[in-house]
Amino acid sequence: MTNEQIDLKTSLLHYLQNHLDRRFTTAEDYNRAVAKAIRDYLMPAWRETLSRQHHQVQRHAYYLSMEFLIGRSLINNLQNLGIEDEVNQAFNELGLSLEAIEQAEVDAGLGNGGLGRLAACFMDSCATLQLPVTGYGLRYEYGLFRQMIQNGEQIEAPDYWLDFNNYPWEVNRKEYTCKVKFGGECWSQIDPETGRLLLHWQADEEVLAVPFDVPIVGFDILPALNGGDS
Repeated sequence: MTNEQIDLKTSLLHYLQNHLDRRFTTAEDYNRAVAKAIRDYLMPAWRETLSRQHHQVQRHAYYLSMEFLIGRSLINNLQNLGIEDEVNQAFNELGLSLEAIEQAEVDAGLGNGGLGRLAACFMDSCATLQLPVTGYGLRYEYGLFRQMIQNGEQIEAPDYWLDFNNYPWEVNRKEYTCKVKFGGECWSQIDPETGRLLLHWQADEEVLAVPFDVPIVGFDILPALNGGDS
């Protein structure tokens, strides 16, 4: 058994016993626990990447998209990190099936079309090539929608994807929360002292926009970040 296997199994048990506190553990619980364990594994590389991009003088690209169809993050991250076999063996030693636990994760409800999948693939490629690129999108609380057939008719319903486990791969960045205003009315007036045109906007609604970060793991990227051959 490698050190990675020992560390991953220890970390998995740590999150199951000390964070979830479950008497009867479900596949969703195991999925959440292994996601947190893998996050511990990749966070040092993520911090190093952000630090390097911050201090280096270089251009930075920003990809704006209404959708990011990233699918299930656990299996993608395990494969890109090159530790799927180690995690699978650790689960086998615990009498568990990694495949069943991977299937317990729901798709992130951030898109449902071809453009959303294209955006996700673009971010994957940029991460693999170590390009300084950040993707920006909307965090749909209830996804876009789910389609169902009832009584021979198609109906649409919300996609409660965040009910699964509040998506363990994202990092809340509430320190960057900002106010966003909607609606209202605009008017103008002439400043009697300066004669300048003054424009005013009175919004009808004001909401708090809270950003969340999700790490995009490039394929076989950790050896390169650690000074090895990619």
